[in-house]
Amino acid sequence: MANRYKKPLPRATLQSQKQLDAVLLPNALALITEWCGDAEVRGNEIAMTNPLRDDETLGSFTFNAGSGAWGDFATPDMRGYGLVALYAAVKSVPVADALQALRDMVLADPALALSRPAPPKREKPEVQAVDPDCVIQPPDLHPDLGCPATSWAYLDHAGKLSFYVYRFEQDGKKQTRPVAWSAQKNAWLWQYPKPPYPLYGLQSLLAHPQARVVVTEGEKAADAAALQFPDDVVVTSACGSEQALSSDWSWLKGRRVVIAPDKDEPGRHYALAVAGSALVHEAQSVSVLDVWSMPSWAAGDDLADHQVGPEFLDAAQDAAEFFTQAELEPHVVKAAAKLGKGDLDRRKDALATLLGVKARTLTSLVKEETPSKGAGDEEKPTHSLFADVLEPSEEEVDGDTLLDEIVALINRYVILTPAQAVSVACWVVFSYGFESMRICPQLLINSPAKRCGKSTLLELIVNLSLRPLAASNISPAAIYRAIEAWRPTLLIDEADTFLGGNSSEDMAGILNSGHNRGLAFVIRTTEVDGEHVPKSYSTFCPKVIAMIKAPADTIIDRSIVIRLERKLHTQRVDALAVDGSEQMRGLRSRILRWTNDHVETVKFEIHATPPMSNDRARQNWAVLVAFAQALGPKSLAAVLHAANEIANTAELEEDLEGDLLTDLQELVAMQSGANIQSAMLVKELGKMAHRRWIHINHGKALTESGLAQILKPFGARPLKYRDGKVTLRGYVVCQLQQIFRRYLPPKVPA
Repeated sequence: MANRYKKPLPRATLQSQKQLDAVLLPNALALITEWCGDAEVRGNEIAMTNPLRDDETLGSFTFNAGSGAWGDFATPDMRGYGLVALYAAVKSVPVADALQALRDMVLADPALALSRPAPPKREKPEVQAVDPDCVIQPPDLHPDLGCPATSWAYLDHAGKLSFYVYRFEQDGKKQTRPVAWSAQKNAWLWQYPKPPYPLYGLQSLLAHPQARVVVTEGEKAADAAALQFPDDVVVTSACGSEQALSSDWSWLKGRRVVIAPDKDEPGRHYALAVAGSALVHEAQSVSVLDVWSMPSWAAGDDLADHQVGPEFLDAAQDAAEFFTQAELEPHVVKAAAKLGKGDLDRRKDALATLLGVKARTLTSLVKEETPSKGAGDEEKPTHSLFADVLEPSEEEVDGDTLLDEIVALINRYVILTPAQAVSVACWVVFSYGFESMRICPQLLINSPAKRCGKSTLLELIVNLSLRPLAASNISPAAIYRAIEAWRPTLLIDEADTFLGGNSSEDMAGILNSGHNRGLAFVIRTTEVDGEHVPKSYSTFCPKVIAMIKAPADTIIDRSIVIRLERKLHTQRVDALAVDGSEQMRGLRSRILRWTNDHVETVKFEIHATPPMSNDRARQNWAVLVAFAQALGPKSLAAVLHAANEIANTAELEEDLEGDLLTDLQELVAMQSGANIQSAMLVKELGKMAHRRWIHINHGKALTESGLAQILKPFGARPLKYRDGKVTLRGYVVCQLQQIFRRYLPPKVPA
């Protein structure tokens, strides 16, 4: 049956099959329920019963509603892609017949893809590790299988109960069922928790770090082996031989491992999976017992069926020699695909040598093994810039002391005011916990000229922040793609060299969009199977922008502004070391530890921040105030002082509209009447030698049309009006005054 629906089909037939799969996919749950009986939604997968074998329990047979892949891990050959192939499999008919039957069904009901009702979703409740004494005792009976013959407890590394596995024996049949505690339901549920699962026997493994580790296939064999090999540690995994990779094998690192599988084909598959996982996780040695060549063992036998002694393990053979490289390859690749990108980068050379392939070939194989994404999703970069994983400090960290330490380090290398130093230090801490905020203020480092310390301060922040991604030039597309892929702290130097080019508006728009989490997205189209599909990219991450010229006002509005000046000849600072990042690793670990411990206490409260010239500036500082409040009273006082000092002096020279409205307000205040003439306003603005209006128009003075263009977005337009017998052109005074009240801060009485 399996071969019948897996045979290659003519190209035209395959194209039709793909089209039909796409039509049927929206109703996958309803169709699967009709073909297979009971089914339920579990995240992105549909669990169903397999009508071709005697199993009424959901779990082993699943259909991925995103990719269309399906399979039954209890029947390795029962795998395929798409609903047409699934229909052919469960109905035991050729794919061509399934194609015709389903095409006829769709033609009979053209609205099938939209109108066919689907059974209600049955969400799978969460289960969790618990202390058994703190909850209701687990059930004694299964509703269908009755009393268990035995049970096994799986404990996590902390000694907490993760789940039980019950074994039932009825009418000569042996079945197992998991049971785990759900705080959500306040009850024991017959299901596994989310993988990875702890190993059975993990506590013994942790308690005996020097002992050899024996891996059996199944809990019954593990119990028997523990009696036969008292000087060794015995472990196994849950969920059967086909799901070995669902368990956490990382605890085998540095251990001597002997694999004792069952004498059958699934046992060989299990031995390969465990060997691949152990090798990937850097076990000291991995060997396998050749049970398949033992004449005294019958097919399906394991250690529970034979009484052996410790010397039995001496016959184990090195796994890398016992299995061929071709046999090991898929299992090593699958285990490597579960590694973090940094761990994979560090292990790829050794694993490639083990398999006899090039490192880039291994990387390509791992990439192919990564689960496919839904339509419209682009491939994220597989290369990680953050291979060196930062671990939090083991000791608790005091917040006030931490901020003082960061400030002292900043002052060692850069000349800043006390308010600026504490603001940068608090922003660095924020970069570790930015996901907890809905506002993400940028850090804008600005100076009137070169050699004021911008690059030094930027490099210092690179050495201190979480997942720093530095660039002296970057395209708009690279910004949102990098943020979507890595959630970095993005640091852009020399921004004045490219924020003024043709892409500056697009660049500024992307940077600005990342200020508010709810709006921090850009939409672009990408080609998928010849069609252009829209895709959303996140732009929400901490950003530092360093430049000489001032950027657009919209960027300034979303930034904490640090204005640098060139140091005096009498001022001295240290030079950053080449390995500055490594030297500051301890401080970064302490920042990460403090963030992990306290990020949930960081609360964004706008009213905790002093009043400022505009709401957006207050939002920016409210983020730093929130982190300072969690750091401690000393930090809070310092950041509040910095907010008052910096926010009031952060206006840069390029605030064109603000400067114009300020000067117009003074001119309007000196006039009486309902209207004011455009020519008079331009003439008086041209007399202000200290302002830009005398050279704003390519070296020439501001004109009436130029004035109208700047005021147009505010809704102010020049109109004709009569002054006696003369017709003049100008603005309505009350309209200008309303604009002043709305966009300028209130005047403080002298």
